Amino acid sequence: MINHRRHKRVPIMGTVTLKFKDKGDFRSIQALPGSISLKGLGLYVDDPIEDDTNVSTTINFMSFEGIKPVSIEASVVYSKNIGSLFFMGIQFKEEINSEKHYLLYEHMQKILALNK
Repeated sequence: MINHRRHKRVPIMGTVTLKFKDKGDFRSIQALPGSISLKGLGLYVDDPIEDDTNVSTTINFMSFEGIKPVSIEASVVYSKNIGSLFFMGIQFKEEINSEKHYLLYEHMQKILALNK
């Protein structure tokens, strides 16, 4: 299978809070991250969110310096049932960069450097 992804995925540890509008009401759910790239995030959730739903994400990731929160706007791309959980892919509205998301960007660069 050929991988057409532009950005490398790296593992990430922590939690993610997703806030979104559902049938006129705002909801918030917790998720566990699986992997992250500069353009998206793979998550494990109990209940999936519909594709194309806009979500506000707060990623509380465990960095080399402790737990750090980062907020990024995104959209749900897909979800897939895996046993009693769902794996959900979300795409960020803007790429993670060193100016707006410095802590997360630097953390990802350190992990990528370790894998060389």
